[in-house]
Amino acid sequence: VAPVPATQTDTFVHRVFGLRFSQQTQCPACNTVSSSLLYSTFLYYIPAAAIAANCEDRPFGALLREVCQTDRKCCENDKCTVEDLPLETQAIALPEVLALGVVWPGTRVSQADQLQFLANLRPTFEVRDLFQGAPEGQQASLTGIVLYYASHYLTVCWNADIQEWVFFDDGQVRSLGKEWLEVWMHLAKGHLQPFLLFYELLPESTGSTDADVDDTDDCQLVEPNPIGLEGSNPTLQGILGWLRQGVSEPLEHKRPRDEDLDEEFDLKLTQLEEIFSQAGYTFGQLRGVLLRCHGDVERASAQLLEGRYLLDMDEEAALPPLAQQER
Repeated sequence: VAPVPATQTDTFVHRVFGLRFSQQTQCPACNTVSSSLLYSTFLYYIPAAAIAANCEDRPFGALLREVCQTDRKCCENDKCTVEDLPLETQAIALPEVLALGVVWPGTRVSQADQLQFLANLRPTFEVRDLFQGAPEGQQASLTGIVLYYASHYLTVCWNADIQEWVFFDDGQVRSLGKEWLEVWMHLAKGHLQPFLLFYELLPESTGSTDADVDDTDDCQLVEPNPIGLEGSNPTLQGILGWLRQGVSEPLEHKRPRDEDLDEEFDLKLTQLEEIFSQAGYTFGQLRGVLLRCHGDVERASAQLLEGRYLLDMDEEAALPPLAQQER
């Protein structure tokens, strides 16, 4: 995000995703207020590693503010010696949908780091906890997630018409259920990294936020709101323990990850994707044949070239060989 002139924009994209905010410092010693830096962006980046490192129960918006707004400046008064002043972020124009870009330290992260991040993630937060100047009580409600796994992108969206979370993986579309906890566990078991988070900014509070925390260790929901957030949340450590226990159990649906694959398999799968990037095979097909060949890239490539690939683990169907596709 770079400083830009304050200009009026009225396009659809700006109205839906455009975020404008300012940053300035105020010295507690001499009361000098610095000149404002104006910013405009469609994507507000958040650091996954810093969020995963959090081990305390706190509102998600306050956590985002702490890990995102870390810049410091010296007092602009030449006669003042105060240094390390925090930059205060003030919202100028909030979008209808706040898009958060999750910055991971790499394309493959450990399961421990992924679970720690998921345990901190919340489907709602108070906007004012992140941005000063936001309306009192305004809530941000999670409605969509873009996910990443082994060079493959998937999506989870909240469908307001059927009141359910829906999972999209290439041509496969299925419901994950009405509760946020079902999404939580699916991401954990699939080792899926959230890449983009889309929060709809609601005009007023629609229920309890993640600031309401009790000491229960279970994740049972009572009186869920439309996106499946419980009235009183379990603790961070309770959620983390629940996720750790859940990942030891197999996924009901095998895609996109039906067993605990190590980094070596991920590398081989990426290699196979690069080889057959123009052949029209889906991620699931490439992954399936590599599993059948026990991670042998050379053998998997030969089967794909010969067209001897089974589309589904339980249903046999031949694909035309690559050589015939090229004719």
